[in-house]
Amino acid sequence: MSRDFERPPPQMPTPADQAGVEGTSQRQRQRSAHSAAAASCAQVPAKSGERMTAVERTELSRLVRLRAKVAKTDVDAMAAQRLANVERELAAKYGPQEQAWAALVRETERKVQAADAELEVRCQDLGIRGKFRPSLHFYWSSRGENAILQRRTELRRVAQAEIESRVRQAKATIDKVAAGQLTQLAAGALSSEEARAFLKSMPAIEQLLPAVVVAALEDKSPPRP
Repeated sequence: MSRDFERPPPQMPTPADQAGVEGTSQRQRQRSAHSAAAASCAQVPAKSGERMTAVERTELSRLVRLRAKVAKTDVDAMAAQRLANVERELAAKYGPQEQAWAALVRETERKVQAADAELEVRCQDLGIRGKFRPSLHFYWSSRGENAILQRRTELRRVAQAEIESRVRQAKATIDKVAAGQLTQLAAGALSSEEARAFLKSMPAIEQLLPAVVVAALEDKSPPRP
């Protein structure tokens, strides 16, 4: 979110009126500066190199703290979403009728049936009774190793630890960025032109807390016996 700050033209009293209007003019400028800092819809560009006022610094300091607080809340919400995505991947099942491989499944079934018929003939030639002969069957598994409860538990534990670690790192980054912004404000080192882009420097939550993929967790989980 960017903010523009409107500044009224300076009051230029005549020498004859200066003593009478100087106090009033100063109060008007202060009220105008305060209104400009509070108005989020102001679009009047500031002059290049113009310094921020104390009112602007105070307003931006308040927004920096507010945005840092909201960002940390967003990190917690994103962490819950990341963990939910891991759970969804662990629980995923795939049927043989999926369009991507349905034709391959049907072709494989036909080949297995043909191979079993050939096996039956060979068993007959060897005198093996039909009830006792070996047979070939097609078997579809809708899941991989995530069908094993113990493996799902292991991967879930690794995902939780990984996400918790990323949350701590993300919040530390937010605090560091906010501290840097507040330090700049306290030093009065920014101009009003810079102030419009000042609040854009907080990293995006997606960058602070990237997605967790189960495949990447396998390297961090203990190997299966």
